[in-house]
Amino acid sequence: MASQGRRVKLQVGEDLSGANITNVIAYLETDKSTKKAACQMLGIKYNTSRLASIIENHIEDVARNKRIRSKKRGTPVLKEEACSIISEYLIGRSYDKVAKQHFRSIALVKATVRKYGADLISKKTDYFSPILLPELSIRDSFEVDEIVWSARYNCMARIMSPVKGGYWVWVLGSNSQQSAQATEELGSLESLSDLGVNLKQIAGEYSEQR
Repeated sequence: MASQGRRVKLQVGEDLSGANITNVIAYLETDKSTKKAACQMLGIKYNTSRLASIIENHIEDVARNKRIRSKKRGTPVLKEEACSIISEYLIGRSYDKVAKQHFRSIALVKATVRKYGADLISKKTDYFSPILLPELSIRDSFEVDEIVWSARYNCMARIMSPVKGGYWVWVLGSNSQQSAQATEELGSLESLSDLGVNLKQIAGEYSEQR
């Protein structure tokens, strides 16, 4: 057995995704399989010891995930977990990645994000026709330095100063810039802050990763 917590280091050009390793395991169960071909499928150099380690770690991970998912199935998403789910989502993780990290279904993760009005990220954003924000995020005014959501830029922003019909904001992330935006295009994140979500921490990570 591999030692607990041991992980295989990924090298450039390798495909050690769960789906690919599963395919390799299925291939090795066929009559005409070879370990050399299995290594080629993974994109690794021919090394039977490393091949065995990759497969063993994958099998252990699958078993661990199944065990934890079974234990969490049917249990409610409490405040602390909800904060973590929302934080990961707003940083830019996909629903799939967040679900895997929390050993939850994608449907439950989506429901949690919607419940607290954090379903703000749009895959089909349009600068000239920004999406409508969730009702929980709609507000008539904001405070200077408040972290908000910009529907026009599809990302977080920080309030700088009021301007006629809206506010000057500093857009965070890859679109980092100053911009004047209408009030209705800005979403309040106050309900998330009240829940316990650390907006400043998310904003810091968000700026670095997007």
